Amino acid sequence: DSDGSIFLEPVGRVSVFGRTLSQIDGILQVKFSIKYKNINIETTLLKLRDFSVYVTGFVVRPGAVNVSNLWSAIDLLAFSGGVLSEGSLRNIRVIRKGITLPVDLYDLFINGSAEPINTKVVEGDILYVPPIGKTAAAAGDVRRPGIYEMLEGETVSDLISFAGGAGLAGSQPGIKLLRRSGTVSTVLEGAVDDEVFIKDEVMDGDILILQSGMSSVDNMIQVRGPVKNPGLYTVTAVPTLGEILVRVGILPGTDTET
Repeated sequence: DSDGSIFLEPVGRVSVFGRTLSQIDGILQVKFSIKYKNINIETTLLKLRDFSVYVTGFVVRPGAVNVSNLWSAIDLLAFSGGVLSEGSLRNIRVIRKGITLPVDLYDLFINGSAEPINTKVVEGDILYVPPIGKTAAAAGDVRRPGIYEMLEGETVSDLISFAGGAGLAGSQPGIKLLRRSGTVSTVLEGAVDDEVFIKDEVMDGDILILQSGMSSVDNMIQVRGPVKNPGLYTVTAVPTLGEILVRVGILPGTDTET
């Protein structure tokens, strides 16, 4: 029934809410054993009960979703169109009767953990996707260059790990960390085997560059403004201004004379 109970004539009403089928078998075995000898109980699920949960925050289609208890947080996000670019992938929350269950999609996407899949929803849950947290970029001699969302307390070592570790060009590349504080920019230097440096906490907006051989900072340019693909580019990959402008994709209406 709506309270998660079943009614059986010989034993009466039995609550099975939140139980697995094998657990229900055990409960009924005890109940029936009071009246019957040498009885074997096996339960079968005929139909899943539907209920509503709510998805809110930075998703494509927020709102109420009709689900069963086989749905996970990942299923809900997929049904709701996924997380918007402004939304967090790492601070997603399932709010259940005042208790918050955290969901970090990096566990699945980067670490291969099934935890987000195993986080099942129950009736009354609210899945909330907050705005994206602090971000940092990894470039240079890494296997997966890109921009990554960082949790509080995560370090240079964590960022390198998200980026797939050092590439093949050098076994122990140097590191330059570009950090901006207000109007002041600083460059911090270290190495992947420098235990103190790689344990430094990453700040919002940091740009980490792993170097092998030539200076990655001296060999890179940053493109900003009304373009489709702003970011860092290596001079060796796009050696001329014309090639850079083609690569970044100037948006219509841009003043190209200044």
